[in-house]
Amino acid sequence: MKFVTKIGLILISLSFANLLENLIFSTISAYYTVNMGFMQDSENWRYGIYVTYLHNRETRLLVDLKESSKIGIIAISQSQIEELLAGDEVPYFACFNFTGGLDKTLGRVDRGIYIFIFDSTNRDQVARFQLVQSGFEFDTLYIDIVLLALGLTLALLPILNHYFKEGLKWTRS
Repeated sequence: MKFVTKIGLILISLSFANLLENLIFSTISAYYTVNMGFMQDSENWRYGIYVTYLHNRETRLLVDLKESSKIGIIAISQSQIEELLAGDEVPYFACFNFTGGLDKTLGRVDRGIYIFIFDSTNRDQVARFQLVQSGFEFDTLYIDIVLLALGLTLALLPILNHYFKEGLKWTRS
């Protein structure tokens, strides 16, 4: 029974450690900053591509352009990438066309891989963009609750078993 109690205490510790990590990261915003210069010595000089992994948090997209010119951004999520590779029509998560800076709130995005495709009409364009993620990840909260409940059950099992046996002795006498 001591082994079961130790496993329960380990699960409780893991649950609290994961919850603490999530609380700490919810107060810190994650920034993904890239200077996107468009390739000038290739046939596809108009396009710049950035691939990143985003968490299930509030996400904001900020873009600052070196020069004022027409630029477009298409964001594709992981599930849409799979559709694209299957030969379906080109889907997208978000699409923006602008000539100056951009400040858009994308909201809470699904956890996964995202591709940001930049299309510029100016060969010398540099797009500095940031993805700002902030807030609490609720996906991991469910795992923490399950780990905590399982850990408490395993940790208290020997104590409950002891009291259950003592209770049976009292009712027999």
